[in-house]
Amino acid sequence: LIVSNYHILKPPNMLRNTFQSGYLSLLFSLGNNPLQIWDKHASKGTIQILEDDDIKSEVIELSSNTVCETFISCPISSQDVLAIKLPFLILVIRNMEKYFSFEIHVLDSTGVQRRFCVNNFQTCCRIKPEICTVPLRMEPGWNTVQFNLMDFTKRAYGTNFIEAQRIIIYANCRVRRVFFSDKPYREDEIPINATIIIYNVRRIFLKRSRIPCKMDYYACKCKTLCSCYIAVLVSNKTGIDLMPSLNYNFKLNIALMNWGYLCTSPSKYLMINARSDNLFKVKKYEEAMMMNRRCVILADGYYETCQETNKKHFMFLPAPPEYSMKVIGEDERYNRRLMHMAGIFIENNQTDDKAGFSFVIITVDASESVSKIHSRMPAILETDEDVLKWLNPDEYPSTVAARLLKPVECNVMETNVKIHCHVPDKDGSIQMRITDFMKPPSTKKQKC
Repeated sequence: LIVSNYHILKPPNMLRNTFQSGYLSLLFSLGNNPLQIWDKHASKGTIQILEDDDIKSEVIELSSNTVCETFISCPISSQDVLAIKLPFLILVIRNMEKYFSFEIHVLDSTGVQRRFCVNNFQTCCRIKPEICTVPLRMEPGWNTVQFNLMDFTKRAYGTNFIEAQRIIIYANCRVRRVFFSDKPYREDEIPINATIIIYNVRRIFLKRSRIPCKMDYYACKCKTLCSCYIAVLVSNKTGIDLMPSLNYNFKLNIALMNWGYLCTSPSKYLMINARSDNLFKVKKYEEAMMMNRRCVILADGYYETCQETNKKHFMFLPAPPEYSMKVIGEDERYNRRLMHMAGIFIENNQTDDKAGFSFVIITVDASESVSKIHSRMPAILETDEDVLKWLNPDEYPSTVAARLLKPVECNVMETNVKIHCHVPDKDGSIQMRITDFMKPPSTKKQKC
């Protein structure tokens, strides 16, 4: 994960007269001592730091048969208060499929301390003078929980939120991050290391050639840097370990990156592709290859405009016959398997107006099936072995790995992008759902 700077929390009860804005972190599981300002209580349970199987990173686990007897609380002393005025509490936690609860104590405009108890074992909200219980529903795996303290205080008690004074996290859960923010943020605005992007790499990577992919992927086009992040596959050997760990064995990671290099000369434009024959000729491409910053972009497929007819076509890899499903009617989606596109990435400069990393997709001469539509196509790593070779520079240096970049035969299907294209956002970007292009064009004429 890409780490960004955070406010460093001062000793409890020292923030009341401090200017607060942006993000204020209370807990980060990868810190040197993540529970330094937290009180720990585990009379009939355990509180431990371990590596989560999904994100391959250290997290804090609270486990107990009795929820209320194992917890962590901040601040440590019951006589101190946090005095945090930021109204949004965000927790990045994993659903352990067991009873779980957390509490947040706030001070309202009447000078009364209110307690909000959030749990997953109650089905309705109960309001009492000093405590309000709120039901919580979580998805399986990792969740980002955003709690609007200002809104809940107003709706429950008709008063205004003044400050957060204490937070208590009970068993059973795994915790990655706990922080406060000054306003609600979209998923793409939250700092990278405060979010968890989960893909079951084992299921996607090892079984992608045996089962059709059922995930929805989003493509984004814009004139400047993309306003959203895209999930790419990397390893701890590709130039920089985006998910730090004490384990230096080869492992795969999922990271979020911007799509496209921003060039400032001669005019500001976005480079989203890199020709395979220019990888060692263009300075930015050569630097990425020499630093072994190689990645794999996960996709359902891609669309391309025919250079002669100007019609839109969708390219995808078909699923094996034994796993294909019958296609009934024009609304059925075609079966396909996950596509792995080879890419390279660089670290953004401060002048790029984007933090973190950016990638480009490597292109090669089109295969026979695609050449009828366009002269170029993404470099697709067709087998699991090719993906491992591309992401393991220790055994396959850049000059050797470049031999993996070759055309691959794809299924080509004509589609009408105008019908399925969403309205452009305010920043000028157009976001389209790839699966919307999987419908065969209707025989009836449609107005665009």
